[in-house]
Amino acid sequence: MKKLFLVITCTALFYACTEYCEQFPKEYKDYTPYEKDDVLCFENTTGEYFTFEVTKMDADEGQKKIPWGCKCVCGSYLSYEIHSQKNNSTIKISSDYRNNNYWDVFCQIIDSTNRKVAYVEFEKKSDTLLLYPSKDSKRKETIKLVKGVGLVNLFIADEEYTLKKE
Repeated sequence: MKKLFLVITCTALFYACTEYCEQFPKEYKDYTPYEKDDVLCFENTTGEYFTFEVTKMDADEGQKKIPWGCKCVCGSYLSYEIHSQKNNSTIKISSDYRNNNYWDVFCQIIDSTNRKVAYVEFEKKSDTLLLYPSKDSKRKETIKLVKGVGLVNLFIADEEYTLKKE
C-alpha cells in the first residue's frame, strides 16, 4: 500500500511540475493576418499590378507541455508562402516566438529571375514593422508589415509595389 501511495504521489508531482510553452501571441500574429488562399493585389505607380495568393501556411501556435526542468527552447512559429502566377514571384514570411520574450520576423522575396532578397532586420514603430535587407545585400529599400493588414509594400525588379486598396 505504501508503494502504491508513493507511486501515485511521485506521478502526481511529476505531472504537476510540467511546464507549458506560451501560445504564439495574437499581437504578433496580427502583422501577418493571412489564411491559405487569401489574395493580395499590389500595384506600382504606373498602374501595373501583381496578384499574389497565399499558397502555403504553416503554424505551430499551440501550447506545448515540456518536462519540468527541461532546458528546451520553448517556441512557436508562423510561416507563409505567397506566390504570383503573373510574374512567377514568391514572398516568404516567417515569424518565430521563443522562450516567452523573443520575437523574430524574416521575409524573403524571390523574383522571376530567381533573385532573392532577404529582409532580416526589423524595427517596430507603433503598429508598423519596418523590415530591412541583410547588411550584405546591395538593396536598401524597406518593406512594411502593418498590424491588422499585413504586407503593404514590396519591391520587384527594383520597382516598388503597394497594396491595392479595395
